[in-house]
Amino acid sequence: MAAVVEALEDMAVTVRLWPAVAYRNAISAKIHTDLEDRRRRARLVGDDQGRQGRHRARSASASTDPMVEEAPVVKAAPNRCAECRKKVGLLGFACRCGGTFCSVHRYAEKHACDFDFKSADREQIAKNNPLVVAPKINKI
Repeated sequence: MAAVVEALEDMAVTVRLWPAVAYRNAISAKIHTDLEDRRRRARLVGDDQGRQGRHRARSASASTDPMVEEAPVVKAAPNRCAECRKKVGLLGFACRCGGTFCSVHRYAEKHACDFDFKSADREQIAKNNPLVVAPKINKI
């Protein structure tokens, strides 16, 4: 592992000395930026160690709550068709069932949509058009 890190640092030195190499060789530029990011993070972590030590001592004495782990949120890629996984880019069609579809699968019949359009539209019509009842006429 150490040999790999040394080789990467040697490549980074080469990139620093001859910047034209970085432009010609995208891999060298990528390695250089990765190494610089790692060094910056290491410096930031080193600076924050003293601060975090003080905060940890205070928080440990102040709270005794058990650690609660949250489940990671899985986010679906919005730029792919949910049916055929084709890239749709900016032109994807969003369905009311929550999926994004290509031009072939945009219709509810084509992607086996589970959204109940009929009841949703009935609810919307009932909400937008309240029942109008005329007042009753008193007979004499």
